[in-house]
Amino acid sequence: MDTTIKVLLVEQSNGGGHAHYASHIVKHVGRTGAVRFTVLGERNDSEFARLIDAPYRTGSLWRAVREENPDIVHLFPSVRPWIILPFLIMNKLWWRKKTVYTIHNIEPHEWKGIKTWIVKVTQATVLRLADIVVVQNELTRKILSSATDEKKLRIVLHGNYCWFDNKRYTRSTARTALKLKPHEFMVLFFGEVRPYKGVTYVIEAARKLPNIIFYIVGKVYEPFRPLLEPLPKNVLLVDKYIPQEDVELYYKAADVNICPYLEASTSGPIQIAIAMKTPLIATDVDSMPEIVGDVAVMIPPKNSMAIVDAIQRLQASPTLRKRLKDAGYHKATVTYAWEKTVDSMQQAYAAALQ
Repeated sequence: MDTTIKVLLVEQSNGGGHAHYASHIVKHVGRTGAVRFTVLGERNDSEFARLIDAPYRTGSLWRAVREENPDIVHLFPSVRPWIILPFLIMNKLWWRKKTVYTIHNIEPHEWKGIKTWIVKVTQATVLRLADIVVVQNELTRKILSSATDEKKLRIVLHGNYCWFDNKRYTRSTARTALKLKPHEFMVLFFGEVRPYKGVTYVIEAARKLPNIIFYIVGKVYEPFRPLLEPLPKNVLLVDKYIPQEDVELYYKAADVNICPYLEASTSGPIQIAIAMKTPLIATDVDSMPEIVGDVAVMIPPKNSMAIVDAIQRLQASPTLRKRLKDAGYHKATVTYAWEKTVDSMQQAYAAALQ
């Protein structure tokens, strides 16, 4: 008798961190042989075991459920829960497939007013209809426990991003590729450049530290672009999406990675930093203390002087930088080991089928 769990995973993003994470859930959980995935995604991605296009179209999702006949439909992160709400309603009335909903952000980052209200209302309904809700940290679990049955909630820690280290660069060759001089101290901001990530405070700090090189690497969110200009001469903007194979270039060249978020429930760049042994500065907001509070220099948000002080502190102390490198890498490979993530996800699937 075949006891393999058939999971239809619906990956709703169009690339970036959520897509990376979803592909590695498929890869690592699928390796156990206990779960077989089909992925409903938006693009041709060879990392996925099998991919069906266009998850935003409710008809595509319904056809996939009918054709694949999964045991579980796993709905992956989206700040647009109304996209999956019609399916969940129809599923309760018709197919009655077990559903798992992974939630990263409880609310959208920059949306305000009516859009935020729509998200809250539809998200509350999605939480009620899903059989199991997967979160990535204790704070999110506590917040959602007042909105849904606490027995539904399962913490599945974010698996590490050690796989970004392709061994294509050493620190020396990475710095040479970026034309950094041996004595130059480089601070890296990495990821999509959006208001909630606090980039403007990094730019303010850069103006106070003219002898330090700052790299802002990631595609700029267009409405945000005017707030970045003009950039100081010591700030270099790499305004594009960075392919997976090139990510290590910037992290290995950096002396420090800064994540000055104004809000955050999780963070791919933080996971990359600790996996790449890049000393980390992070803001004391939301889930950040829980995720990396013991392996980063923690600072208050919206405070450029705190950024200046943290950078100067790290620049002056190779010992502190080494301690953060070692502690961060240990956390990445032990706390965020994929074996733990796989085990927790399999338990979530088992709970959904009960």
